[in-house]
Amino acid sequence: MRKIILVCFAVVFASCNRNDVIPDQGSEPIEEKLDISDITGVWTLDSNPLYYISLSEGGRFSYCFSECMMGSGNYILEGNEITLNNGYTYLSDKLELSLNNNSMLIKGPIQMLYQSGNKNISLTFQKSNESISPSIVGVERKPGMPGLNKFYDDIRMVVTYVSDYTATYEYSGVSKSTGKRKTLKSYAWYYAYRKPYTYTQQIEGDGKVVIYNFDEISPSGYLDVNVVPQN
Repeated sequence: MRKIILVCFAVVFASCNRNDVIPDQGSEPIEEKLDISDITGVWTLDSNPLYYISLSEGGRFSYCFSECMMGSGNYILEGNEITLNNGYTYLSDKLELSLNNNSMLIKGPIQMLYQSGNKNISLTFQKSNESISPSIVGVERKPGMPGLNKFYDDIRMVVTYVSDYTATYEYSGVSKSTGKRKTLKSYAWYYAYRKPYTYTQQIEGDGKVVIYNFDEISPSGYLDVNVVPQN
């Protein structure tokens, strides 16, 4: 009997000191922990480099993902999840990030401007060498030669970046018959600036994204000549 007890004790002791790792069936998968330094920069979409996301070290973001999806505001990074607090809509979108060398996969639902419901995205971006564009609040873009008008003098065409989120365009002239200035055309936009491009969605519009280049081309011709094709 004593020998049997000793043998059983030896077996139990040996089993407790084995190097086999017993999996914890109740543990959750380990999530990728990202730091702000991992994601800071300008990332461009594989299929179209006009579409991008810019993430600053100070927690600012701007993006344009498609012809109907853009935003700008502040972000919060927690683990592998980023919360985008959109300055246009005052809504927050929570997205999952995954890094692989210089590629970043972004997945999750996004609320689009002037549309109900969310749109699920799964987009892969590449890290670029592009610098994050500075704020241009207060800047005005004007054509050097605004041209002539049959009925108006002193033609003015001005794009003004009013705040970090809104910009305006105004086309005006002084009536030759009354001598008074009249606004002939005007727009108000939500915008994101990524040098040299101004990404816009017309306030109270249809949510369509229109991209302009005002850095190299003047805002004349009712903006038509400044539109950047997206495909």
